[in-house]
Amino acid sequence: MAGAFNPEWRDKLEDVTSEEIKGSINSIVSNRRLIAHGRSVGITIGRMKRYYNDAVKLVKLVERQCNQ
Repeated sequence: MAGAFNPEWRDKLEDVTSEEIKGSINSIVSNRRLIAHGRSVGITIGRMKRYYNDAVKLVKLVERQCNQ
């Protein structure tokens, strides 16, 4: 999505984003889709916290990128 604003942003964000953060964001999207379609996801509060913390890290990376 960052690439829609500036292709360089996408490249830089991909370089600094860990695999853990990427995995968490993908899991958030996947779980949201499952929940939206009435499926059970069996997610724990601990996993939700980790996903949330990783999402916050990504938002901060995007914020820093936009401020440069």
